[in-house]
Amino acid sequence: MSTYIYGNLAPMGWTELKGEDGTTIDGQDPYTWWKEGGNIEGNHTFKQLQDIPYANVNYQDKNYRLFPEHFQIVTGD
Repeated sequence: MSTYIYGNLAPMGWTELKGEDGTTIDGQDPYTWWKEGGNIEGNHTFKQLQDIPYANVNYQDKNYRLFPEHFQIVTGD
């Protein structure tokens, strides 16, 4: 079964996050990040914007701070 990881990246919209193109999520290959639990950092009882749970995505030499709802995981053959 294949797994595809997408992130909602501005201004492109939903973009497949592939490790072979140098993309990382919190310093890991996207597939490894997902298989190891897809950890999201941050304070889950946040009071300020910078405390909202997020993951750092490095895509094409730009860093994106994505909130959990900006990921889609698609599985299938």
